[in-house]
Amino acid sequence: MTDWPTKLTDLIVELPLIEDATCDAMVDWFHENVDRQVVGAVGGTGEQTVNTECCKATDIVVKPTDKIFHWMSQISHYAYSEYLNRAPGPTTDIVFNDFAIRSYQPNDGYFVEHTDQHAGGSVNRVFAIIMYLNTVDEGGETEFPYYNVKIKPEKGKVLLFPGNYLFPHKGNKPMSGVKYIATSWVEFQEIPLQ
Repeated sequence: MTDWPTKLTDLIVELPLIEDATCDAMVDWFHENVDRQVVGAVGGTGEQTVNTECCKATDIVVKPTDKIFHWMSQISHYAYSEYLNRAPGPTTDIVFNDFAIRSYQPNDGYFVEHTDQHAGGSVNRVFAIIMYLNTVDEGGETEFPYYNVKIKPEKGKVLLFPGNYLFPHKGNKPMSGVKYIATSWVEFQEIPLQ
């Protein structure tokens, strides 16, 4: 990293990283696995909670045995290494977890304002990673309302930001078409106390 960030919004980083063909293959995989889709799922790879009041989207947890898991893992690792060239972050005792693909229907899907790190199963989350798998021309932004920042969903873009209380965000309704994203988190590895 050459310069230390001077404001909190410097920690919200957009990177154009994913090839169109990879985005298309991930969306195709999502449609091929209709039997695994859950509407309103929130939470990680453990027990998912369904709450359609806070999240109106369709979600699939990606397992290590799924063909797209390797792609998502590689993209997450590379994106985080690029993030570290621009902003500070931990480099030891971290893991990349909770891979998922989610779709939001036009004029309907959303995720209310929230933070990604809180007491319970997500306390170890340090950074969120959002991979945009298609472009939405109108709506569908990831919005940080307290910073007046809206990130437009553009195919191949990866968004990284801290998941803590300083970065509440929401997923706005896509207006012009379906929005597809893939998500993961940089987390502190759980180390058992001896």
